[in-house]
Amino acid sequence: MSIVLAPDGVITMEIPHLLQLIEHNQFDTIYHEHFSYFSLFTVTSVFARHGLRLFDVEQLPTHGGSLRIYACHDEYPRHTTLPSDA
Repeated sequence: MSIVLAPDGVITMEIPHLLQLIEHNQFDTIYHEHFSYFSLFTVTSVFARHGLRLFDVEQLPTHGGSLRIYACHDEYPRHTTLPSDA
């Protein structure tokens, strides 16, 4: 994604909310087409290794709980990162 993303581009993805899945025993929400489940910490780390930075996240009710993440190139200053306690 970092290769094809424009210098001022934004990536948005919706991923299952792993913490909600575990805390509420929502194992019936696991589908065969979902090959992986990541925590927000893991997604942040994976993106950082590729020069990308998460600057926003929304919690959604989809499928018992999903996260919509927003990312940009790490060096792009226009998108400010949320404080870690947000």
